[in-house]
Amino acid sequence: MSKLKIVLGVAAIAAVTATSAAHAARVGVFIGPGWGPGWGPYWGPPPIYYAPPPLVAVPVEPAPPPEYVEQGQPEPAPPPPEAGAPPLQPGYWYYCNASRRYYPYVKTCSSGWREVPARPPQ
Repeated sequence: MSKLKIVLGVAAIAAVTATSAAHAARVGVFIGPGWGPGWGPYWGPPPIYYAPPPLVAVPVEPAPPPEYVEQGQPEPAPPPPEAGAPPLQPGYWYYCNASRRYYPYVKTCSSGWREVPARPPQ
């Protein structure tokens, strides 16, 4: 029973001292008289602190605005040639023998159209 009291006493003392050490900011082991500049076992130059790496901001161009293309109205189809009018061919004029005139001054021809080579006015 006396051994049990000793073990419980040591455990109680350890618990009390552990709680007081837990509240301290630092715990260390010092060798010496306890007075003086307070050099501890880890004496050396101060730690070197490195600056954080510089932040590089890359400018980003905004996206171009959407481009809208308005489609125009489709061109209307040319009207069909009138009945009796000859089909047009480049380099030829059409002559009506009955009226003795050229197309498009005469729209219809009863005798039929005659193809003649085009000649400029003189």
